[in-house]
Amino acid sequence: MLPFFKNLLVAYLRARMEELKSKISELKESINQFATEEKNKAETFRIRFLGSSGLVKKIMGEMRNVAPENRKQAGLALNALKQFAEEKYNHLKIPFHLRLKELPIIRTLHFREMSCRRAAAIPSVL
Repeated sequence: MLPFFKNLLVAYLRARMEELKSKISELKESINQFATEEKNKAETFRIRFLGSSGLVKKIMGEMRNVAPENRKQAGLALNALKQFAEEKYNHLKIPFHLRLKELPIIRTLHFREMSCRRAAAIPSVL
């Protein structure tokens, strides 16, 4: 291959890598902002992002347009994107009322519930 065409091809593939990075960040933002009013939103998410013709699969097809020296970096970014999407899907699969149980419960303690020893052990702030 002529050096001119080789340099042109390398420049093209590097530009494709930058384009791929911007697509990954846009898709990650779209995954993060995903919201739907449908009852079965986890399935809607899976079809849109993780399905066989989903957005993550389509962006992974762009890997062939990346320069060979940048493929490792692109592969790591694409795998991180896929894992991020799978984590979001697993979170959406859990029903909302069960997700509430994951939150830490902060309980206010009323003075009547405290014993005299515990009340005495609380330092005075006045």
